[in-house]
Amino acid sequence: MTGLSTSASAVIVAPRKAEDITSAVASEPSLTVTPSKFEMAAGLVGKSSEFGTVHISAVNMPAATNLEIIGKNRDMFELSATSVPAGTNETDIVITYKPTAIGKHEGRLFIDCPEMPLLSQSITLSAYAIDEQNPPTVTVSPETLPMFEAKVGERQEQTISITTANLPDYAYMKLKESGSFLLSTTMLMKDATANVKVTFAPKEAGEYENEIEIYGLGLDTLRVKINGKAGESTEPEPEKEGDELPLDASSPMKLVNEHFDNVTKNKPLSIEGWKNLAIVGKRAWWGYELPDEDESAGEKVAKVTPYDSNVAEGKETTCEMMLVTPPLDFKNSESKMFTFRVRGDYLADNQTDLLELCYIDLAEGDMFVAPVEGFAMPNTEDQSGEWQEYHIDLTGQNIADVFFMGFRFKSTRGRTNSATYYIDDVSYGRTDLAVIRPSLTQLAFTATAGKDAVSDEITVTGNNLAEPIKLSLGGPNKSRFKLSTTQLPVTGGSFMVSFNSDEIGVHEAYVKLSSRGAADIYVPISVNNTVAGCIDGISVEQCDIEVYDLNGRKIAKHKMTTAEKVKENLPTGIYVIKQISENSINVSKIKIK
Repeated sequence: MTGLSTSASAVIVAPRKAEDITSAVASEPSLTVTPSKFEMAAGLVGKSSEFGTVHISAVNMPAATNLEIIGKNRDMFELSATSVPAGTNETDIVITYKPTAIGKHEGRLFIDCPEMPLLSQSITLSAYAIDEQNPPTVTVSPETLPMFEAKVGERQEQTISITTANLPDYAYMKLKESGSFLLSTTMLMKDATANVKVTFAPKEAGEYENEIEIYGLGLDTLRVKINGKAGESTEPEPEKEGDELPLDASSPMKLVNEHFDNVTKNKPLSIEGWKNLAIVGKRAWWGYELPDEDESAGEKVAKVTPYDSNVAEGKETTCEMMLVTPPLDFKNSESKMFTFRVRGDYLADNQTDLLELCYIDLAEGDMFVAPVEGFAMPNTEDQSGEWQEYHIDLTGQNIADVFFMGFRFKSTRGRTNSATYYIDDVSYGRTDLAVIRPSLTQLAFTATAGKDAVSDEITVTGNNLAEPIKLSLGGPNKSRFKLSTTQLPVTGGSFMVSFNSDEIGVHEAYVKLSSRGAADIYVPISVNNTVAGCIDGISVEQCDIEVYDLNGRKIAKHKMTTAEKVKENLPTGIYVIKQISENSINVSKIKIK
């Protein structure tokens, strides 16, 4: 092979200065900070204590590295040094916790070299303080509860009074073992008295022992013993709920618009033309009316849940319930749009409970059932309590002339599963549906750490709406975003999104636009949060570009080009570049040297 040699490719001959050698072999600048996180620390009011030590390993840094504590409780923390010199060095910096008040305190150590903004880092600082002279206390009255007594399927309640004082944060309570005892709350406020209901709800006859554990920061766990005795139940075994098969396809409907206004609360649902089926087990769908304290108070809906307080622990059984529409006329209906609203309560991440919308048809009397794909029912904790509306266009699908749609729920019946779903406003064949149309389908812009950034205006148009358009934020980083308004009139309007965070990197969220009767619209948001002068957020795609100075004056406008091309013709300075594509606007701050 040619072009390869085992000898050095360059020789340095008799350098005049030592720094010449250093610069020839210098490494790329780097900044390593250890540890990357700290556990929560404890301290005493009025006394300083060592929180922890940060080791900074700097290699060939072109300028000094600055350290600063930021955040709402920054004054509770102190650094042994606030800078590390340029060059290569190893430095230990001690963080001291010096609380001046009882409480839980948080700050953030921000480590930054202005000449190397991409090496900036931050570490969360979290600690709590108590007062030595007035330590945290929890008192319980009465200290001993009388024996609970109830038959299987019945309940008995007793109340205990719990008083907290001098706590740095909330206190919490739980049962040592899950079982036949229940607590009305698991959180206790600071410096307050709470009346907590303890409920005995046995599932099997016998004697029970348990403990209430009360715990919190700075507290020794307090335990309250509870005992119960359960007798046999005399309640008869419940009968199977709902309707029986087969489905009847003899009178297909071109238009369905069901609002469940005539259902009975917590009774098996029964509506003419619909089938309410207990496929596995004895439980079916119920009617329900949302309570006065609910945001949708008085609304009547179809409800399904696996929760059953009468099922003893260890006696859970699988269940499957399906609510089936009347037969639908696909061949002759004016519209092929199927719509419904759904809400899940008591949802949990990674839950095993499954709600599906299913397509059903009959072939020689047999049921063909298949889940409808392309969307997901709410199934995470973050989606609990939120109505979602779906409009599903069946046009062009391989669908029988007469078909059904079914809401199928699979779970385990007992008191360990509590996911509950509500269905409302089921329709098929409507030609007057409401529509929400935003001017952008996605939004992206850049921001500078610790400073407010505001998006461009997004215009929303409403057609055939009967209720105002509600706006809400969701997604993993929603707490860092704010909306200029949370409601628009039925005809539409405009809104902007603002952002602020000390965290460097990409932050994602979404804006949900909803109005009853219209399909929910989601506008994804992506913000690249950088230090001043960082240009990582600039897209390389061709698009329309507008250039502004820092006073907001438009300097130039370019059609169908890239930001890199625009930058070639800009003099030294700081500019704001707005990249405009068909579906999004990306705003970036750049520094031309």
